[in-house]
Amino acid sequence: MSRTNYAEFTEQFATPPWGVGSLSVQTNVIVAPDGSLTGDKLIESADVSNTSHVIFQGTQGSAQVGDLWTISIYAKTAERTQLMVTLGAAAFNQLNQPFAIFDLSPSTAGVVARAFAISPTLIYQGSGWWRLSVTGAATNAGPTGLNYQIARSAQNSYIGNGVSGIYVWGAQLEPGSIATPYIENETAGPLTVSDTANPIAPIITGSAIYNVPLQVGTPQTFTIQLGGIEYQMTLLYRNDTSGLGGWTVDIADASGNAIVQGIPLVTGADLLAQYKHLGFNGALFVQTTSNPDAVPTFANLGADGQVYWVAP
Repeated sequence: MSRTNYAEFTEQFATPPWGVGSLSVQTNVIVAPDGSLTGDKLIESADVSNTSHVIFQGTQGSAQVGDLWTISIYAKTAERTQLMVTLGAAAFNQLNQPFAIFDLSPSTAGVVARAFAISPTLIYQGSGWWRLSVTGAATNAGPTGLNYQIARSAQNSYIGNGVSGIYVWGAQLEPGSIATPYIENETAGPLTVSDTANPIAPIITGSAIYNVPLQVGTPQTFTIQLGGIEYQMTLLYRNDTSGLGGWTVDIADASGNAIVQGIPLVTGADLLAQYKHLGFNGALFVQTTSNPDAVPTFANLGADGQVYWVAP
């Protein structure tokens, strides 16, 4: 089995075939998720009226009606904290382009706007970086495309100030319903790799174990797909009347409607065992690496304290 990244020059956003609209690109200005100094910064233009501040590739890959495609990118806050991720070109016409606007602020991270998007996903990668992805079904036969726009206040069109921006790295466009592990493509044309060359991370089906990526020691909300179902998870640190505290998890559906709230992050048991009637098709466990029986502290959740999803 092989996988293909149809995006070109995936870490060089100032290089054709990338096009830009009402923004500039500063290249190699920040350490990327892979530890290299290859992260770029998108900087909005100074405008007199509302406009979109965008980078794009117009005709990458080809879809048939109904085909699922997924677009992804890594992003990190700078002066701006929101990024819009859109599937475009002829396969997704302007009336039904799948998109999501993501907020990357630590205290409010999540999807703040979306349309026609299947499973918009926001996964924390560490060091302030998130991986954002959107899946959509093609409505026409034709080429697909990538489109990333700086957003503000959940809007992709606004008056820029000429200095503010956001960091990006590692664009990917691929057929299918999930964002597979990143394929670096620094050439013109698509790049195909075998799974042995760049193996796919475990998909959460059939006895798979998934380490839920978390920010370290930070209350957080994020969208995640588990067992083929999209959820919003919120992790909060709550104090009781005696002054003691502990982490809890709230789980909502993709629209933010609460499913279950206030589950304590305790060790040694499936946190979802008593909620199977609510449709969860897997188990959620907590473990502290240095002491498996110890519950996570405020400071070590996401580091020594880990959350795992286990499929049946």
